[in-house]
Amino acid sequence: MNTARARRRILSDLALEFLNFYCEQKKYLRHEIPTAMKYFEHWMHQKDMKLSEVKKTDIEQFERVLFESGLGLSSRNSIRISLQRYFTWLHNKQLVHTTPKDIFPRMGKTHVREKVILPNEALQFLTVIEIQLKGVSTHGYKAALRGFHHFLQENNLDLKEVKKNDMNKFLILLAKKDISNSTRRAILIQLRSYFRWLHESEIILFHADELIKHNDIPKKEVRLPRPLPQEVDKEIQER
Repeated sequence: MNTARARRRILSDLALEFLNFYCEQKKYLRHEIPTAMKYFEHWMHQKDMKLSEVKKTDIEQFERVLFESGLGLSSRNSIRISLQRYFTWLHNKQLVHTTPKDIFPRMGKTHVREKVILPNEALQFLTVIEIQLKGVSTHGYKAALRGFHHFLQENNLDLKEVKKNDMNKFLILLAKKDISNSTRRAILIQLRSYFRWLHESEIILFHADELIKHNDIPKKEVRLPRPLPQEVDKEIQER
């Protein structure tokens, strides 16, 4: 999406009516709201779509377009919240029949992290892994990639330019999380596989072993067998 062209767009009468309503209710108007309206109406115009036709999958597609246009996570969050307010207003005026919560399932929930949109490179890697694992669940890989790409987006880092210094920051963040060493080990091993594929595909400059060194990965926990109860041990010895 051409974001510069979208920002120059003249809003529809309906969008302007909503902005006037919001301004009357809040006594002020944040600049993110008209910007969000312009992005959304520009996208709808390109898709030749009506407001009454918008579904959850359309919003997900719109969010991916915003992500691919280079907008940061905070900007995308502001746009999503503005659209939630817009669709709530539309629904209250009976201009759309679909409820806002049907379009925005996480709407109204607190302490829910915004779902990270994975870039095409990550989606391609997951496809390769699914073929290699042949039916085995790739949930762990997906979770590891979402966590890593959330870190990249929060810190405005480009995947293609990731360096060891960036990974050290991610390692520190991971160490502070309330997760076991075995979980942290699994995440880093999965990310190292991802980096190897990216390097082989000539997407990143540094090799996986440079980004995640052997010493960065927690050692596999070796659990000793539990001792037998004393009475059982004594019985075995007496046989």
